[in-house]
Amino acid sequence: MTGSFVLGGLVSQIWPLADAGDARETNLLTIQPAVNFNFGHGWAMAFSPVITANWDAPVGDRWTVPVGLGLTRTVVFNRRPMNLGISYNYNIEHPAGTAGEQLRFTVTLLYPR
Repeated sequence: MTGSFVLGGLVSQIWPLADAGDARETNLLTIQPAVNFNFGHGWAMAFSPVITANWDAPVGDRWTVPVGLGLTRTVVFNRRPMNLGISYNYNIEHPAGTAGEQLRFTVTLLYPR
């Protein structure tokens, strides 16, 4: 956290631990950078795309790379703080036959100390 900015991210790579014969293998990369700018009074602008790569897919169909923004608001409902959000992403790269756009609604329950 630096001032009004909150920065973070998640990275995961999933491989199979054992060969199950004819079963499909899994070889997936997920990258999710997170940048929030807090305006105050519970409002924030968010950038948090979920970038994925399926390493077993054909070369032109491996990546999904969304770009977009979101808006979040921290509220209290029935004494439970939560973060409500909506974001829109345009997939600048995506496998054939998959969505070119994403609209994501989020509800995050908060457990402050």
